[in-house]
Amino acid sequence: MTTVPRLIFRLTGGNRTAVRALVASLEAIGVQRGAVRVIRDLHELDDLSSDTAPIFLFSCMSCHFEKSAREMEWLRRRFPPARFIIGGPHPSARPREVLERGFDLAAVGEGEETIREIWLRTEAGRSLDDVAGLYRLVAGELTGTPASPVDIERYPMMAQRFKLHGPIEITRGCASFCRYCQTSFFHGVKERWRSREAILAAVEELAAIDFKYYRFLSPNALGWYNPTNTTPEPLHALLADIRRIVGPHRKVIFGTFPAEIRPEFATRESMAVIKKYCDNPIIVVGGQSGSDRMLEQMHRGHTVADIYRAVENTKAAGLNPIVDLIFGLPGETPEYLAETVALMERLLAEGAHIRGHIFMPLPGTPWEDEPPGKVPEELAQRFKLMSSKGALSGCWEEQMTQEDTRCYV
Repeated sequence: MTTVPRLIFRLTGGNRTAVRALVASLEAIGVQRGAVRVIRDLHELDDLSSDTAPIFLFSCMSCHFEKSAREMEWLRRRFPPARFIIGGPHPSARPREVLERGFDLAAVGEGEETIREIWLRTEAGRSLDDVAGLYRLVAGELTGTPASPVDIERYPMMAQRFKLHGPIEITRGCASFCRYCQTSFFHGVKERWRSREAILAAVEELAAIDFKYYRFLSPNALGWYNPTNTTPEPLHALLADIRRIVGPHRKVIFGTFPAEIRPEFATRESMAVIKKYCDNPIIVVGGQSGSDRMLEQMHRGHTVADIYRAVENTKAAGLNPIVDLIFGLPGETPEYLAETVALMERLLAEGAHIRGHIFMPLPGTPWEDEPPGKVPEELAQRFKLMSSKGALSGCWEEQMTQEDTRCYV
């Protein structure tokens, strides 16, 4: 006999981290599989009758909203009594938009506590109308109360019974508030660090099921308990402890996606520690521009000289640097662009790899109303040649073809 789920999470490649955190929050209060279902494909709902009335839960970034909306519309026709809630960076920045598109509720902000309240009220048959963090339209007016940032120490990172595992979160929030990035505006500018004990407990939890790859989640991998880059020793000791727990045959990946490194943090000492305790041959450095004036306008908080030092220190440790650069930024003059191209050329000559991006405006950021970036045709052709030779990667080509439709990347 099929257990009729009360909550159904739509899991995609773009929201795995968010869904895992929400399901882990429910699992920690005793919620069982069956009552909650996580689906990777819509065909996993074929066993449910059309009069089933679950709550479907979506989470999405801006670039995936259109697909989520189309799936919601299809599911609403398939299950007329169902309700639909969507959260994540895009709904948090654009709650009215997602509600006008047809979602019943928009979840704004972090959701570990909100999802528990949704579960408890659904179980009790109570209204969701005044749940903190949930917004709705009432007579055309956006109505709701904000949810407070969560204490991340209160919530687990893995959902064991649901078999949802992944990168171990070490930091949430970012004090940099770069003008193009959603992180500071979604998770806040106050950095919250998982404790050493919580991180090592998550590592041990994964080791117990013989997890093979240990990745970490942070806006700045080397910023853990080290916000001004003056106290890296706790992180160095943490990496040593992680290596001790996982042993020599499992892989520790640190300093690459989804925990890249700010250039001013890539000291020679820290790069040597990563080389000693971790298994990734590459380090990803967020350079973003070759113009100090552009970096200042972006509110990056580092200089071009920091980028050069980061590459030098990475190579000195025997690691291969990959540097992120963004082209077509708001206010980027031909002079600023030429400086970034010059940086790219020098880094390539020094053995770095470039990961290129074209600026796309993200909802909820100071640059959300700026037009998508453009680059001169001759530079685009150069990018294509570099890509063919393996010197350049990244999403630059698909980003360059985006029209100003506000379907963001």
